[in-house]
Amino acid sequence: MKKNIKSLTVRLRCQLTLADIAKLMGISRQALHHHIKDENTCKLSNALKLEEITGIKHQFFLYPMPIAAQFLSEENQ
Repeated sequence: MKKNIKSLTVRLRCQLTLADIAKLMGISRQALHHHIKDENTCKLSNALKLEEITGIKHQFFLYPMPIAAQFLSEENQ
């Protein structure tokens, strides 16, 4: 089973469950999962909401892995 690095990173960095983040965004957990799949990107508006909630730079959500990893700042690692 392939691990979703973005999903794991988000959960570890912000210490919220994906269900909590989805609720704060006003979307379903499945929709959130689609936004943060390693090979997917999301719209800027969603990336900005994710940044506000998680504290992880919005660029992390705009690019697929491994490109997205470069946007994890030192304080987020």
